[in-house]
Formats: sequence, structure tokens, C-alpha cells
Amino acid sequence: MEKTLRTSELNFMNKSTHFSSQTILEYYRKFLSRYNNGFVNRDQFNLICQNLVIGKENAEEKTSMINLLFDLCDKDENGHVDFKEYLVLFWSRIVGPEDQKLALIFELYDLNNSGYIDFHEMHSIVKVLFKLKYSTCSPSEYSLFTNQEFISSNLPITYYIAMDIMKAFDLDRNGKLTKQEFINGCLSHQNFRKFLSPLKINS
Repeated sequence: MEKTLRTSELNFMNKSTHFSSQTILEYYRKFLSRYNNGFVNRDQFNLICQNLVIGKENAEEKTSMINLLFDLCDKDENGHVDFKEYLVLFWSRIVGPEDQKLALIFELYDLNNSGYIDFHEMHSIVKVLFKLKYSTCSPSEYSLFTNQEFISSNLPITYYIAMDIMKAFDLDRNGKLTKQEFINGCLSHQNFRKFLSPLKINS
């Protein structure tokens, strides 16, 4: 017997993605034809994301980023992603409005689910993104990412980038970013917006 979507699930996806019911049901049929149990596990999710996430295949940093995406998607923490979780995440990442894409990136980077991103979390993410996207840059190109003077050889470039992002985004100077501060900061600073995107396309 073919699995069906409950009315409440369909209504949720209508609201979250603005796709019509007909379009959602068509996507659902295609999803079931590929994943006939109705779920995507972590390994399957990893394969799906290999062509979406920036970085070399099977690189440690790329795998870490994909795992963060999976954990963000797996809202009920049951070890797999269902169609509803899958569709909402990828719609928002690929064709959704800009503020919704940025809201999901914020949730991805809020490592302890506190509702804030502090400097420690920002630096952790910047280190991963720098290795994924800019590891071949020479020191002479660091001005692309930060205006900080490199006053200490003990501090890596990623430290200065994280400092600059926090300084630009944290307008109330309380040392942490709310979701709205993160969204506003990205919209106002396209260089940081580009840097903070983990995906290759329209994120």
C-alpha cells in the first residue's frame, strides 16, 4: 500500500514552501520511488549533499558540514530525515526567500541550540568554512576576508574573520548574535554572506 501524506503534513508544507499541493504530492511520489521506506538515513543524506556542499568529496570538513545539515534537518532526532523535513530544508536552501535561507543557516551554526551564536561558535564555523572554500589562499589574499592587522602570529586568519563578522553583525555589542542580527548582518555585508554559505548554489 502506497504511503500517503496526512492533511496536516500537506498543510505544513504548503505553508512552509509555498508549493501547491499537487507539486508537493508529485515530489513525494518521486521521493518514495527512490526511498521507498519514506526516510533518508545519514549515509543516504551524505550522498545527496556531496554535490551541494562546497569542498572535496569525503573531506573531513565537508563531512562535518553535511552532518550538521543532517542534524538540522532531523528535527525529531530519530536518526533519519522524512519527506517533510527534507522538502522544507532543501526548498529553503535552494529557492526560498533570502531571509528564510539565512534563518536556516543561523540554525545550522547555532551549535548548542541556544538561540544565539557567540564568538566561539562563529570561530568554529569559520574554521570549517575556510578549510572548505579558501584553504589555497595565500596570506596576501587575506584582505578579501578581513581588514584586521595581523598583530600576532599565534592567531590564525580564521580568528580575525570571526572577529570581523561578530563586530559587523553584533550591533548591540553583547557578544552574541540573535537570528535577526545574523540575517540583517548577512543582508548588509554580502562578502560575509558569501563566506558563510556552505552550499554551492543560491544559499
